[in-house]
This record gives sequence, C-alpha cells and structure tokens, in this order.
Amino acid sequence: MKRPMKSVPAGYDAFLDGVVGLLEDARHAAGRAVNSILSVTYWEIGRRIFEHEQKGKSRANYGELLLDLLSHDLSARFGRGFSRTNVFQMRQFYLAYRDKIQTTSGQSGTRPIVQTLSGQFDGAPFPLSWSHYVRLLSVTNPDARGF
Repeated sequence: MKRPMKSVPAGYDAFLDGVVGLLEDARHAAGRAVNSILSVTYWEIGRRIFEHEQKGKSRANYGELLLDLLSHDLSARFGRGFSRTNVFQMRQFYLAYRDKIQTTSGQSGTRPIVQTLSGQFDGAPFPLSWSHYVRLLSVTNPDARGF
C-alpha cells in the first residue's frame, strides 16, 4: 500500500514502531488468553465427564458410551476438535490436573454461579496451549509432568 504523503514527519518511524509493537503485544496476549481459556474449558469438560460417569463410584459402567455420544454430539454442533480421542483426553486432562483449580463448588459444596467460565479463575491456571497439555498427558510420572 502506498503512503498518502511523500514526506514523512520527523519521529514518525519511531512512533510507528511503538504502535506496531503495541499491536503485536496485544495479538500475542490475545492468543495466550484464548489458549488459557480453551485449556480451562477442556479441564471443566473433563471434570463434568468424570463426575457424570462416576457419580461417586470408583468406575463407571457406561463411560465408553458417554464419550462416544458426547464426541458425536459436540462434533455435530461445533465441528472439528471433538473427536472421541480429544474428548477422552479432556477427561484425562482433568484427572491429571484435578488439583490445579479449586472450583467454587469444591470449596463450598455447591455448584458455582459465575457470569463466564473465565470469571471463575484468577490468573492463568493453564498457561500452555491445549496441544502442550495433550503431549504432557503421555508423561506417566506426575512429578516429571509437573516439571
């Protein structure tokens, strides 16, 4: 795109660099925020799967069917990203990091009432992207995974 003026005012290049830096920082921050919110959301889906499956039991009888149904219905509604494997990994993610977030319901024994999911958490309990956590799930040693 051609500049509208032939001569550039003094100091403009430094000014432009500052604005460009501001926009790049904002874009990176937005990407980190989206990654964190998605990871928290997947953790919560995993928690809900686990609690729905288990209902206080040590092993659910219909866990496989629940994962298949949820995968099918979420894929139909939202498209990619909800394969059976991914839904299973959400459950595993919750199990591996269940102590990472103390939900309001865990503190008081009641369901949390909040405006948004992200409103439940101060800071970023999951600073990495979902794909990083999926990779970490393959690490069997909890201490190594936490490192």
